Order: sequence, then structure tokens, then C-alpha cells
Amino acid sequence: MQSTSSSVQLQPHLPTLPSSIFGQVVSTKRRKYDTSYLSFGFTSTGNEEAPDAVCLLCNKILANSSLAPTKLLRHLEKNHPSDKGKDISFFKRKLESHNKSRSFMEKKFKTDNQKITEASYQVSYRIALAGEAHVIGESLIKPCVQDIFSCVLGESYSKQVESVSLSNNTVKKRINDIADDIELELISRLQACNAYALQLDESTDVAGIAILLVFVRYDFNKKIEEDLLLCESVNINNTGENIFNCIDNFMTTHEINWGKCIEVCSDGAKAMTGKVRGVVVRIKNVAKN
Repeated sequence: MQSTSSSVQLQPHLPTLPSSIFGQVVSTKRRKYDTSYLSFGFTSTGNEEAPDAVCLLCNKILANSSLAPTKLLRHLEKNHPSDKGKDISFFKRKLESHNKSRSFMEKKFKTDNQKITEASYQVSYRIALAGEAHVIGESLIKPCVQDIFSCVLGESYSKQVESVSLSNNTVKKRINDIADDIELELISRLQACNAYALQLDESTDVAGIAILLVFVRYDFNKKIEEDLLLCESVNINNTGENIFNCIDNFMTTHEINWGKCIEVCSDGAKAMTGKVRGVVVRIKNVAKN
């Protein structure tokens, strides 16, 4: 008699989920703070639409889902049973003290943050003046300052230096900000001054690119100041018209009055001093003084 064996494959039983729940986002109820919660010793913090609860007695922060009278009362009874049932004036005094403390900390943080940012700008300015690579701030200057503070003032002061950002990208951004601020200051001075004079020079850098340099002298606070007004790359075989247009575009864009220009000098190049098409002649045509 031949026996036959059969194998039965068991399939796990999986519950069938209704297709309507797929693609839906489960919404969480957002609770709002009510002034009556102060009687439980709680105030609010964070987003007004969905704030968290802050206990005025222990400064513990509870999630938005805890903004319910029963949960707040449970916290008060469990953690501060001796303060349960106290008059509302008690919790108002606690709230006033809490707000003063928070205001002080925010002010202190803002002041400290301003000092840290200012220090970052000061060091970046020094790096720019020295013409050093931007990475020197993070790789050399900061470690040196930390060593000095640690030896002279103590380890706690050395740790404060760590929060001053001197990374390559930060220093680059700081230098660009400083350059923009200097340019705006110079433009505002030229707009307000009584007269100014220009000095033009066309030079070539190490890469063989022709550079137009424009220096300006002007009166400011009863003194004669001299600054670099413009530094632009130009074609080596540039004409007087192109050079003038470059300067004129800068003057027009920044609303600097040509009528205040009382003198102009150049390096003597033909494109500068040409009697008919030179830059100096073109400037004298628009600056009648």
C-alpha cells in the first residue's frame, strides 16, 4: 500500500485594514493657554498657537498636550502639594518674578551674543588688513587667544572664546560685510561733501589683468580725507570712452554729483589724457567746475 504525504503551508493571519486610513495624516489637537491656568501655577511659553506649559514653582516645561486643567492640577498635587489651594495673588507674584528673570536672561543673552559677533568682525577686519588667508582665524588666532586667556585669566574665560565663530566662510562673510559698509559710508560722505577730486590710475595685476583704480579726496569734518573709490578690471587696450563709462556708471548708480568734482589727475596714459577722447576731457565735460 502506497502512502502519500502532503505538506500544508500555513499563512499568517493579517488583519485587514480599511483602505480609507491610507494617505491620511493623523491630526493632533493643539491646546491654547488660558489665564485661569495660573491658579494651578502655570504660565505659557513658545508658539502662541500651540504653547507649552511652564510651572512657576519648579520651572518644568510640559508639552502642549498637558495644557488641560486635570493634568495641570495633577502636577501641582503631586509635586507641590503644600502650594495647592493658595490664593491667586501668590501665583501672580511668582509669574512676575518669572517674567523678570526671563527678561534678564534674554537681555544678557542678546548682549553676550552681540559681543561675540563684534569680536568675530574685529578679528576678520584684522585678517583683511594683514592680507592673510581666512583659515588663519580658526587654525591659529582662536587657539592662541584661548591659550592666553587660559594662562592669564583662567579656563572659564578660555571657554568663552570658543563661541566666537572664525571659520573660513564666516571670516569671508564678515569681510564682505565690512567692505559693503565702508563703501556705503564713503558714498554717503561724497553725497554730503562740498567738493571732491579724483585721481585715476590704470595698472596691471600679477595675472596680467588691467585694473582701473580711482582714488578720491574730499572734505569731511574740516579735514581732507583720501580713499579708494573704485577698483575695476578693464581690457588692456581700453579706450578713453570705455574707462569714462565705467566711472560714470558708478557715479550715476550711487547718485554722486559730478558737479562737485573740482579736479582730476591721471597717470598720463594716452587713453587718460587725450585732448579729444581722453577720460580727463570727458570728465571735464560733465563736471563744469
